[in-house]
Parts: sequence; C-alpha cells; structure tokens
Amino acid sequence: MQGRPLIIRVAEGSITKVKTLAIVLGHCQGMAPDGAERAVDVALEGAVSAFLEDRSIRGDLGDFFAIPALLGSLPAETVIIMGMGPPDLFTKEAVTEKDSSSFLYQIAHRLIKGLLATDIIQFATVPIGAGGAGLPVHSAVKEYVVGICRALLVLDRDRRINEFTIVEVDSTKLHHIRTGLEEASLELQGQFDFDVRSIRLPEAPPPGAAIPVQKTTLLVARRKDRELTYSVYNERPIQLMKAAEIDDDSLRQLMGELLAYLKTGEGAESLRGTAQTFYEMMVPPEIRQMVRQNAEREAIILNLESTLASIPWELCHDRQEGIFLGEFLLGRQIMGEETYRLSPRATDKRPGLDVLILANLSGDLPNAEKEGKELKDYLENLVHHRGSALCVKLVTAAELGNKQKKSEILKLVYQGTYEVLHYCGHAYYDRIDPYKSGWMISVEPLEVIRAYELCNLPQPPAFVFANACESAFMEDGQRLTEQEFAHSLAGAFIRAGVDLYLGSLVEISDASAREFASYFYDGLFGKGNSIGMALSQARRRLIQEHELRDPTWANYVLYGSPASRL
Repeated sequence: MQGRPLIIRVAEGSITKVKTLAIVLGHCQGMAPDGAERAVDVALEGAVSAFLEDRSIRGDLGDFFAIPALLGSLPAETVIIMGMGPPDLFTKEAVTEKDSSSFLYQIAHRLIKGLLATDIIQFATVPIGAGGAGLPVHSAVKEYVVGICRALLVLDRDRRINEFTIVEVDSTKLHHIRTGLEEASLELQGQFDFDVRSIRLPEAPPPGAAIPVQKTTLLVARRKDRELTYSVYNERPIQLMKAAEIDDDSLRQLMGELLAYLKTGEGAESLRGTAQTFYEMMVPPEIRQMVRQNAEREAIILNLESTLASIPWELCHDRQEGIFLGEFLLGRQIMGEETYRLSPRATDKRPGLDVLILANLSGDLPNAEKEGKELKDYLENLVHHRGSALCVKLVTAAELGNKQKKSEILKLVYQGTYEVLHYCGHAYYDRIDPYKSGWMISVEPLEVIRAYELCNLPQPPAFVFANACESAFMEDGQRLTEQEFAHSLAGAFIRAGVDLYLGSLVEISDASAREFASYFYDGLFGKGNSIGMALSQARRRLIQEHELRDPTWANYVLYGSPASRL
C-alpha cells in the first residue's frame, strides 16, 4: 500500500529568507531570543522581544503563538512561536519515549492543530528540540517529523498539508537532518512516502547590516462592551496599551455626521471639528501621541476586530498636527477566526506584472469605461517609454459582446494570471445577506458576481483595486459580526488570499473615482512609490484641488500593508 505523499525540503540558510506562509520556531521558558529566534526577532523589529516582555509568549509546552509578519521584512505572512517548556525539559532521555505523550510529539500535534485551525497549509520550521535544547540533531528531527506526520494522520484527513521545509543555517548539520528523516520514515512504517528535496536559500545580510525596508507600526484595536482597548507594537521592546470608555449614543451621532460627509460632502465646513472630537473621544491621548510620532516616518497598520471595521478611521483628524489619519501611510488588517493570508504566487509565469482591468461591465457608466481605457493607455505608455515590465488586458461590456459575461469574467479571474486586478463599475451590497454582495455586471436584468464566488481563488491577485460604489462598505454606523465582514466584497478577496485590497466605502461619482485612480496609479507605477505613499499623495492632491467639498479622498480604504510595493 502506497504511503501518503509528503514533500520535505531541507533548506540551507537563514529562516528569515524562506518564502512560505508561516515560519515556525521554538521558545524555551525564561530564555532570551537566540539563534533563529533572534534573527526573526531582528527582522520583525523586536516584536518577539516585545511579546516576551509583556508575557504574551510564555513558552509553556505546546503553546501556539502567532505574530503577523507584516511588522517586519520577512517573506512570510506569520511567525509561529511554539512553547518548549523549561530549558532542561529537552534532554536525551526525552526522545527515548515512544508514545504520543513525548514532548516533541506534543509540540508537533499542537503545531498541526494550530496551523489547520488558521488555514495555514505551508510552513517552514527549524529542527525544534535540537541545538540549544541539547538533543542530537538527527534524534530531534526524527521525533519532531514523526510527531508532525502522526498529527497529520489524525487531524488532516483531507490532506491539506502536503509539504513543509526544515531550515538549518549550519551546513555541517544538514546530513544529520537527512539521517533523522530516514529514521522517521522507518519509524512510520510506510504510512508516508517522503519526497526529500535540498534547496539553498538566499544569503542573509551580515549581523548588524541595515535592511532597507519601510518600518511599520501596528495599532491593535479591540472592543469589549463600552471599552475600546488599544495596543501599539513597533521597534520598542515594550508595547503601549491604553483603553477608552465610549458611549454608543455619542459615537453613533458623530459617526452619522462623518458618514453623511462621506456620502454627499454634507458638513464639509465643520468636518475637521467633528473628526477631531470623534478621534479624541475614541482614542486615548497616549495612543494619539504615539501615532503622531511614528506616522511621518513609518507605515501604520490598524489591526481591527471586524466589529470595528465600519468606523471611518481614515477620517479621524489630529488637532495638533492638523492632518487626517488618511493622509498618513495607513492600512487596515482584520483580525478574526479566519486567517487572511498571503497566498503563494505562481513561479512559472513570465517576469513582470500582469494587470487585468474590468471596466463598465454593465455598459451604463461611460466614465468608468473611460477610466479603464485611460489606465490601460497610461500603463502601456510606461512600458513603451520606460521599459516597465507590465502586461495589460482591458475588458469592457463592448469587448464581451454577446458572450456570457459572468462566466467569462470568472474564468479570467480564476486563471490566476494577474497580479493586479482593477475594477471600475457598479458594486452591489446585499444588506440582508452580505455573502451575496459583489460586482454588478448587468443592471437590467440584475446580474452580480457574488462575493462567495471569489472566496476560493486558487491563485488570487496580489492587489485588487475595486473602484466602485460600496466596494469596501460594511454597514451604516452599525457593528458587524465577523461573519458579515467575511462575506462582504472586501472580506471575500481578503479571505481568498489577496495581499492588498483598496476599495471605496460609499457610492461616489465615477468622474471623481476616475480622477482618484489616475493620481493613485501615477504615484504607484509612475513614481514607484509604496501603496501607502501613492494612496496618501492621491488623497492630499484631491484635498488640495477640491478642498473638502468633494469627499472622494476620504472614501478609500486599504486592507493590507501600506509599506508594500508592486
């Protein structure tokens, strides 16, 4: 009987250079980060140390702690810290145990359980239990891999996890890892068919070398009853945590005024005062000061409970700086039971970026079609004059003709060719069943590409710009459940694995949307700026040209890291 296929890569190099969904490390109680853990801590700008300092990471045997890698420069989405218990727990005697209660088996079982629960099906790990823990490398690898495989048999009957990577920076230990894999294969008695592959990772910079990445501050916001709690994570070893008590009636009234401005521009003359009061009521002064200090030199990610996604954070106004938060390099990230994760990109496609533009699919928005054509011309001009590696495809209602529009569009999106997807047209939000929200490609009769049809993209784009009414909309001043957010249009793409999603909050004129898109792409592709910088500059340019009379500048929300570049 043939065993279950399992690809195991043995990688030589630093774990900070491996491209994967999750990096897995071990941590012993009371120990400072060292070795691979130290290298990852540096890449995360001290995030591991900060979590150790506030005891979020305890190191108890089998603890599973995830850190978002958007905090730093890793090519992975998440760092998993597995608790290994006290440092003296791992001795040579520990691996003589052959039952499922052995320490490495416990760690492996908890790891697989946590990965599956968070929808992470690809990971890279150091040989947990070896090195500083005192076990011979081959023994640690054997028991750890056997533990992983036995956990897969019990927990992953659908065979979602089919590969992982073991990373070792010391080349003299690689043959010990292979020996451990051979011993693990014998121990499993044919239950698995190992396909062991050797790879070499790119060289990491020498210790102390500068890594040219945009620094990022993570601002986490949670709500419990009447209290909003904020935590700030950046390069400092100690996180800042503060709370504010809020009154729902006051919050609802102020949000009503802000949403009225977003929709019609109503109250433009008093907007700054309203937005200042809203910001100061919602956010404690210490947090506002931290944002103020970091915003000019760092990207800021708002890590929000989905119930807080409907708040127009970008409209908050700092009284001291005289600036809206949306003018900073600002992006959002939604926390929840689902993992909104980076999906692996195709490695066999041609170099450069492939851009798909879907414009005026309903056939009744001439400005949307003009936006699509102007964007195509602009990008092709970059290719002609600058040699930019871009390939652009424009699809309109006229282009599709009598074809079945919905099936044609779904085939284009699902084929996984395009890293950038730009949509300009109608969006449809179903307040009764948000799962049925989507892109309206026909008004009469009504035809919609539903959000649920976009959740399972096998190869999602890296960046989606949905320049459409209500494309990032949640609900008027009301708190959403995680399920409602996950089934909205923005949530569908994020759930599918899109790294960056830019959408509008409420209905805006297609002429204003076209103007904003022009400014944004000029910053992104023309000037080579980060997503956040291009967005900030487009917002500021609209404010300068229209003052606050046109609310278009405030209507765009970025989900993902504003430090990202295409």
